[in-house]
Amino acid sequence: MIMVSTLLASMLFKEAKPADLSQIATMLAEKSKRPSMVISAGKTEFDVDAGVTDPDSFCDPMIRLGSILLRSDLSVLRPTILPEANWGILKSLVGGSAGPKVTEESIPGDSMKGGKLKFTSAKGTVVNLRSIAALKFDKKVQLAGYFEGSQSSPFKVALCVPGEVDGVVFAQALATGLGGKYRVTEKVWYVDFDSATWRRGFASLLAKSRDAVQKGGVISTQPQYDPSNPGGDFQRQMPSQSQTSLSRSAALNLLNQVVVAMSDSLVEQTFAFPNTTTRLNLNNYPGLKRFIGDYIRTVLPKESKGATVSRGGGQGLPSNLLERIDPNRPGELVIESNFRLSVELNLGRSSGGEEGRQQRIQIL
Repeated sequence: MIMVSTLLASMLFKEAKPADLSQIATMLAEKSKRPSMVISAGKTEFDVDAGVTDPDSFCDPMIRLGSILLRSDLSVLRPTILPEANWGILKSLVGGSAGPKVTEESIPGDSMKGGKLKFTSAKGTVVNLRSIAALKFDKKVQLAGYFEGSQSSPFKVALCVPGEVDGVVFAQALATGLGGKYRVTEKVWYVDFDSATWRRGFASLLAKSRDAVQKGGVISTQPQYDPSNPGGDFQRQMPSQSQTSLSRSAALNLLNQVVVAMSDSLVEQTFAFPNTTTRLNLNNYPGLKRFIGDYIRTVLPKESKGATVSRGGGQGLPSNLLERIDPNRPGELVIESNFRLSVELNLGRSSGGEEGRQQRIQIL
């Protein structure tokens, strides 16, 4: 059955050729007989068969890569993973998409007539999302900063609106496509950060990261470039203790548990803004202690009959570290918006007389 399905797919898309997002938006509008919006989390080009007439079949190559096609007043093709610009240190593990660069194009004011929009993205361009706020709909369309980005949007959006759409239809479609929360006030249609959608996108990224670790992937600790700050410096990272496949798997498991434990409000405060650090007092998050312990056991040196065995990571960590953690003030877990993860543990006096101190462990 799998071989037959693969054969049928190869036959169906034997005429597939590369097309950029604006071309895909135009073809999707023609096939679905309605305006279209195509949004990508990173890739700017996909292989599609222009001869396929059914919209779902036409979009299948992108759907198989993780997109969803939704059809209402507009046809909206949207990603199900976080945008690559927000993958942080996990990008070195998962790997980003290579493809031609695209130009951001502002939607011109003369695209509006009678409070309705008529606009099609030019070949090789995507929409500058900041320009949307200036469009003169009946209300203003306001996007949260997470979608606009500090310099350019982490989402790539192409439009084909050959007829006209009004503001409420456009704003609702944009919120759906970006995975935002649609909110209406007297003067504004808002597209707010939505923690539930972010969590689903994170789950997709985490699944890719786990798969990469199983295949031997590593997480780079080289100086990292912050895409939200193009003029900024490279930031040197503290080396991770996760130097084996076992410890990397435990680290990703802990990362997942941290995100699960965070409230929706805290997820937004942490991940909707670049260069953010959140500190979780372990007394307030006791459920994380078990997973921190599971991780630490993968990096601690092992002692047996007077011998000490280390397998990468764990340098400088006492073998009795878990026993020395202060039960009353265990410490804090630190998570950053780029998914860097560390713990700062308060250690009590050892049985050998060593003074209590704080021990930092860089996990990711």
